[in-house]
Amino acid sequence: MNGTGRTDYPNGFTLFHTGKTKFKPGERRATYQGVGIYLNTKLTKRVVDVTYRSEQMMDITLKLRGKCTLRIIQVHAPHSGRGEEEYENFIDELELFLASKRTSNFVIMGDFNANIGKKEDNERFRGPHSASTNRNPTGTMLCQFCERNGLHIGNSYFKKRSRRRWTFKAPNNELYEIDYIIVPRMPMLTDVNVINRFDAGSDHRIVRGSLRLKWKPKPRNVPKDRIRFLERKVFQDTIATMTQAIELNDAVSGYSNIVKMITEATEKATTWIERPARLSEATKNLFRIRRDLQHGTLPWPFPIAYVEFCKQIRLAVKHDLKEHRHRILARAIETGRLKEGKANLRYGKRHITKLHPLDAANITASDSIEEAVKTVSTFYTKLYKSLSGRFEFRPNLPINVKFTKEEVKKAMMKMKIRTAPGRDNVTPDSLRYGAITLSQLLTDLFNQIAEEGCLHEDMTFSRTILLYKKGDPLDIGNYRPISLLSTIYKVLTKVLAERIGATVVERGFLPPEQAGFRSSYSTIDHIHALSILAQKCYEYDIPLYVAFIDFQKAFDSVEFDAIWTALEECGVDDGIISMVKLLYGNGHSSINIQGKEAKYDTERGVRQGDTLSPLLFIITLQLALNRMQNRGLNIDGSVLRYLAYADDVAIPATSAESLKTAMESLSTEAKKVGLEINFKKTKWMRQNREPTKDEYISVFDDEIEFVTSFNYLGQLMSWPRNHDTEIARRISSMKTAYVKYRSFLSAPKTEMYLKRKLVNMVLMPTVLYGCETWALTKSAELRLLRGQRKLERCLLRVRLGDKVPSTTIREKTKLKDWVQAARGRKCKF
Repeated sequence: MNGTGRTDYPNGFTLFHTGKTKFKPGERRATYQGVGIYLNTKLTKRVVDVTYRSEQMMDITLKLRGKCTLRIIQVHAPHSGRGEEEYENFIDELELFLASKRTSNFVIMGDFNANIGKKEDNERFRGPHSASTNRNPTGTMLCQFCERNGLHIGNSYFKKRSRRRWTFKAPNNELYEIDYIIVPRMPMLTDVNVINRFDAGSDHRIVRGSLRLKWKPKPRNVPKDRIRFLERKVFQDTIATMTQAIELNDAVSGYSNIVKMITEATEKATTWIERPARLSEATKNLFRIRRDLQHGTLPWPFPIAYVEFCKQIRLAVKHDLKEHRHRILARAIETGRLKEGKANLRYGKRHITKLHPLDAANITASDSIEEAVKTVSTFYTKLYKSLSGRFEFRPNLPINVKFTKEEVKKAMMKMKIRTAPGRDNVTPDSLRYGAITLSQLLTDLFNQIAEEGCLHEDMTFSRTILLYKKGDPLDIGNYRPISLLSTIYKVLTKVLAERIGATVVERGFLPPEQAGFRSSYSTIDHIHALSILAQKCYEYDIPLYVAFIDFQKAFDSVEFDAIWTALEECGVDDGIISMVKLLYGNGHSSINIQGKEAKYDTERGVRQGDTLSPLLFIITLQLALNRMQNRGLNIDGSVLRYLAYADDVAIPATSAESLKTAMESLSTEAKKVGLEINFKKTKWMRQNREPTKDEYISVFDDEIEFVTSFNYLGQLMSWPRNHDTEIARRISSMKTAYVKYRSFLSAPKTEMYLKRKLVNMVLMPTVLYGCETWALTKSAELRLLRGQRKLERCLLRVRLGDKVPSTTIREKTKLKDWVQAARGRKCKF
């Protein structure tokens, strides 16, 4: 059915449709470009809006019972023969259409003409199931669209037999899954299946999804209405007066007195600023009028007038929230504090409400908070349980170490402000602003701790927060623990880290192969090294095998005994080692789960959030790397045995047997320091000019997966190198970042200099990451150029069909040319 319109049928159903209306002379007037939504009469009465975007997409908004609104978007994507550029334009148009209306409940469905294939490791918004293991270019673009918009491909979450999964039968009788149902949250989708025995008169089968539009939302912490601001001058004057009366009788009471003094001075110097209102006074007044109408203070209007009044309120709220976001972002971009601006826009904090019981992932998670607390406590108690038992340290007093005022003051001046305090509630800005006055006091405290060999329990106590990474949110293993430690403790560990770091550099314990957490080193160094290695091996016809090692819970697993051994081998002073032992031997932690504490002891591991942790981890890992048996590759007299960036380790070899031996050796040596290789996530690659027979590598009865490409330190490694694929990945990542700021970047009222500054702060670094290692061919430069021009058109709200010259667009945006920037960075590297 051509054209756009609505057709009512005698059977009680209604068809809303849009199709192609313009045909070339002689062209077959078939509806291969068109979409429609077929509704029952009961649902037709609940339609509140219909938008016909094009012959490829439309939507209908339904007002359901219980004030629930559902938006249904129907699409028909270009088929694979139309070219990648047309499909990319379709995805961009769908993205704009999706953003044109704000709804919490929506479904995108239809023929996407895309084969999504097997799930990749870095994908968060699709399930493990698919009708095929191969992904075509349109499938890649569809998955990237879902990743950057946080949308779930519903079909992939439900396990079905192969005959209940395919949705399209090709003329050659091959079966494909190219029709999908996409939702913003998986709890709203209970099942997706194919109706097998219904003849739709098409080469496609009907895909059916079951929706659940009501579920218990996760609770949030509502932010405070006021923002704390510390007056620097007032604090410095107050602390200078209070310091004169402080006494340090012993380390424990001295710590308590210092904390009490700083807390009181902070309270006196703190002013509270009202958080910027999200709603204007005019909108708040509309709410007051509606409240008076509801409670009879004002005459009750006609029902239609009241509905229109509520609609006016919703539009006003939407406008105010948009203006509030624009103001916050504009201020953050202008001052260069984008992270602070994003924090101000973050409304509330989600809690963990339920978790799967340990070793029972298939059991339904309980809503009981007590069960969640028990799961967290048991998991982290087991994780931090040392194989050699709890570490207890009784030092020989006094500990032979002396701290100076200068190094303590330097550490205090380096404290990062606007970070969360520990259990003692001493804020980092208090220590930084009071560095001149408090440095001598903290120096005396640290020296007293060394003399007495004891410290206050709050100083080493960690308030741990859990940050969700990816995967199943009900699996406790998919969270990263971050320790919120005392800021006074952080000052002490900063001083210790400076001394240990100086000794490590002086003794040359860390080779250039370890680039993690070291000044003058970056990920680009190792990406470039591996790229050049592959290039030269191919040039000289040398087989190259590389294993990419993944350690399981690396930071949380290193044994304390291995840390002490590493410090001794580095030649660190005995007094410094004793201080580190004293701090780590008194570690306790707890995690807050909706007001209830899940406590556990830390018997091993380095705490993420501690200044000392990165350095201790890499020198401990270095023990295992030094002892690993690997012949490596001889490069001009030097042997390259591994490349390590913290716990991301790549092992090169010239044969599968050598690579297997090296991995077995590393696994054995890593276990001695507490680390365990996750063989399921460890991969290996191969480059060889000669056709190779089927090879596999098995380490201790665990087969290592062979891959043709791997995301190494943020860059896609593939042999032979395909830089066009990597540039396409970077542009896709840029689009994901653009979506986060789309409302700001595409707003006509946003000043161009702010748009330009945001692009230079966020989008351009995202695109050009690793460009120093690219081979900038003509096709690669053209891909970069196209990506930048598309972004510039979005900034100016110009369409490709408007035929505006690119030179005119560049004169208005004044953006740096990405191709020239990439060339410049390659020359400087």
